[in-house]
Amino acid sequence: MNWIKMKSFVVGFGLLWCAVVFAGDRLILDMVHHNPGETTYDSAYNDPAVIKEMGYNGKVYFLFESPALAINWESVDSDILPKGSEERKWVDAKAEQIRQMHAACKAQDIKTYAMSDLILFPKRLIAKYGIEKTFGDPNHPQVEKLLRAQINEMFNQFPDFDGLVVRIGETYLEDAPFHQGHIENKTDPQKTIIPLLQILREEICVKRDKQLIFRTWRAFDNNESRYMAVSDAVEPHPNLVISIKHCEGDFFRTHPFSRCIGMGRHRQIIEVQCAREYEGKGAYPNYIANGVIEGFEEHADMPKDKINSLRSFYEKTPELFAGIWTWSRGGGWRGPYIKNEMWCDLNAWVTAQWALDPSKSEESVFNRYATERLKLKDGDVAKFRRLCLLSANSVLKGRYSEPGGMRVIWTRDQGIGWPGVISDAAKQQRSLQQKDEAIAQWQEIVSLAESIQWADEATREHAIASAYYGLHLYEIYRSKIYMADAEAKGDRDGIKKWLKAYDAAWATYDQLPEQYPSVASLYKQYKADENLKRLRAAVGVPAPPVLSIPRKPVSLDGALFKLTTADGMAAGKKTFTPSIVSVLSDKRVIGPADGAALKAGSTLDRLANSEWAGFSLEANNGNSLDNATEFSRGYLEFTIEALTGFALNCRELTFASARGGSSSTRGYVLFASVNGGAINFGDTPVSTVINETGTRDAPRKVSVDLSAATYQGIDCITFRYYPLTPSPGISMEFDGMALFGSIGERSAETVRTAKSQCLLTGRVMDTSDNRLPNARVSLRTIGAKTLTDPNGKFTLRFDR
Repeated sequence: MNWIKMKSFVVGFGLLWCAVVFAGDRLILDMVHHNPGETTYDSAYNDPAVIKEMGYNGKVYFLFESPALAINWESVDSDILPKGSEERKWVDAKAEQIRQMHAACKAQDIKTYAMSDLILFPKRLIAKYGIEKTFGDPNHPQVEKLLRAQINEMFNQFPDFDGLVVRIGETYLEDAPFHQGHIENKTDPQKTIIPLLQILREEICVKRDKQLIFRTWRAFDNNESRYMAVSDAVEPHPNLVISIKHCEGDFFRTHPFSRCIGMGRHRQIIEVQCAREYEGKGAYPNYIANGVIEGFEEHADMPKDKINSLRSFYEKTPELFAGIWTWSRGGGWRGPYIKNEMWCDLNAWVTAQWALDPSKSEESVFNRYATERLKLKDGDVAKFRRLCLLSANSVLKGRYSEPGGMRVIWTRDQGIGWPGVISDAAKQQRSLQQKDEAIAQWQEIVSLAESIQWADEATREHAIASAYYGLHLYEIYRSKIYMADAEAKGDRDGIKKWLKAYDAAWATYDQLPEQYPSVASLYKQYKADENLKRLRAAVGVPAPPVLSIPRKPVSLDGALFKLTTADGMAAGKKTFTPSIVSVLSDKRVIGPADGAALKAGSTLDRLANSEWAGFSLEANNGNSLDNATEFSRGYLEFTIEALTGFALNCRELTFASARGGSSSTRGYVLFASVNGGAINFGDTPVSTVINETGTRDAPRKVSVDLSAATYQGIDCITFRYYPLTPSPGISMEFDGMALFGSIGERSAETVRTAKSQCLLTGRVMDTSDNRLPNARVSLRTIGAKTLTDPNGKFTLRFDR
């Protein structure tokens, strides 16, 4: 065996040995990071059973779920929290809450950890012992004594919890009304970090054989000399683990991979935020597990001897690899507030499953997620993979710039600030180009989400809705970045252009919750953004009026257009109530505006929705369309059209089909034409049923294939439904008729007129014949209406 083969064998064997030795001790932890001062998240990951099934072997409870806040201090001094006091009542209630949490973990046989800021004492204790000015110093004799007593109380009163996670980088007190926290010299190894670690190591690891996880963040996480000073001074212990975020500073894409990972003598656990606070908090696709495990693209050019990913950490220094600690939810402040945890789940599950066996590739684990959890098949796995990898790249290009460019914190949590301009002209130009590339990628993400055959409608709807959320948010980002660039160049026309683009992007973004109830809460402007106000005044582009149009929540379930109706509850009367018809459409698609407009397309003997939650159709057509006379009457017709600048790519028309009773042979014929083409007697229908087997109690699910080239890239599609019923009083019925497909872009100059509507656009003039430069009108034939400008400058009346 030559040296190269021998070296490969030794390295491979060493990794295998380390994998076996350390796998049993490997920590795979998760935490839900609730927003301080707010109601805690209603998250699936609060349940220990859920995270155990995902592969986790321990749960870290958040700061305000820590025993440090719940001990009564009686064995130290009964006057600190006297019984009957408000402080004692609060502490006792907190203790009971924590015991229930710990019991839930023990029931699932997973470990229980609590995160706590140190140093943290009751306010009454600080006042009684007169340590207001010294309690943040672990070297002070009284403080050290009380700190040791506090640790003793925590593990005595809560013997079931397995370890303490300590943070000194910040102190949060929003949900701790009776406590006070402070730490002095938090970045100084000699004055604070080493003395505190020595105390905690002795009390927790040595005396009690419990685990201590000590966080480096904002203390010694991005300084090699400080980290090594701590590592050299504090003796390693099997129960002592150092915790480090995978990137320096905070969870930003352009920050370096932490240089302290793989250093020193202590085992390290790596922190991974799955719903990143600077990148949407799970509101849109943002797959970071690939980058964290295999290496982000921005870290690819690091020297080969440096660690730039979890994999390289595990392979280069497996003896220091203690595991991973994900934050499945949370971090930061406020929103966006998500309703569906799909994208958090993907990042958390892949990271946890990889940590169970780091020899596996991230892609193999990802593919398992796609097939096992999402139930995707065949080519849809590859589509989902591309969607997720695109999301990571589009976030990098659309929100960030090269290092040394835009401030990374210009947008965070639910706020959008002002991006500024990169001083280096070449970098600025590359940044602008990347914003355009990001939008193209988001458009592809939307198309992929629409094309994947999801296992259920709820997943389909949210995948599509969250993709649109990302697209429109990043359109807002791009318009702001271009706007700042135009201002720096003194380009008034550019400012106007991007202000208008910004307003249009916000208008579309604001509509998302009405169309997709599963989307997260929306972003907001920081401080109403004074920069925008200033630019509007400078170039004469006023802010668009804010119109409040109350609408009930609707769900398209991923369709482009959908017809449904409630039950009119008038059995035997066979009447039609337009108000209980729901006509839902994608924002880029229009069709019949309401129940009345739908009925206007009927030449039936009767159209009703009064006997069941569906449409009943009657026509004396017999069991087939035998002649042109029958063909000219007895049908329901409607048109679905893409708005100007877009095109329909149809996939299928679905509906639930039923016969209205058990007597007689009855069925239907369905025709479709594109781009306003005529439907003629003798044309080939897209679907025919001579004798329907579905009933009201058990309707038959119909799927009409529209994937042929005829139905791709079209302006509009018209459907005509003929009930095949032999006589009056005999009905055919359907409900939930939905058109599925995707929307493509087309030249904005294309203007169309379809049979069911007229789309008008043009200039708007005031009563003095002066053009209103920023006003646009789009009208449909939706009956006699009056449109009034909120500013009182014009009134339009139009009829069908």
